[in-house]
Amino acid sequence: TPYSPETHARFARLLERSYQQSLDCPLLEGIRTGDEAIASHRLAGQFDPSLWQIFTTHDPEAGVEVDVGLFLLNDHPDQDAVELTYFGVRPEYRGQRLGRSLLTTALQHAAGRQRAALFLAVDAQNIYANSLYDELGFVELARRVALFRVPGRSARQSSTGN
Repeated sequence: TPYSPETHARFARLLERSYQQSLDCPLLEGIRTGDEAIASHRLAGQFDPSLWQIFTTHDPEAGVEVDVGLFLLNDHPDQDAVELTYFGVRPEYRGQRLGRSLLTTALQHAAGRQRAALFLAVDAQNIYANSLYDELGFVELARRVALFRVPGRSARQSSTGN
């Protein structure tokens, strides 16, 4: 399901859900809402709603479709690249190779843009995502330490940088 004004609330809820128990910048869990995340991700590169996708599965017990994961791609024509600004899976659906399916589909969408590269950022401690990126031929270009500060709290480091 692509992003649209009608699917905005689904994207926001799924983003918030996918942040829970994540290994990708876990200290950020609960810091921003899904709406705030959408606003932020829209600003990275050129936003095209067809490049933002929700994936669903059928829940036989409930008899309904369930949103299980999503990816957000933004175009960067000035860099001849597409950015995977975010992809995530709900915690209860992790470990089922859905991340691989999401990322493979995202790569196909990016290839349709005929850009020279696809880039992304990932927490160095996210061993599962880094292993998947490795398997799919991604190479590390840079390593940085990310710091953030929540008003009223001290700054925390989100990655060891090792």
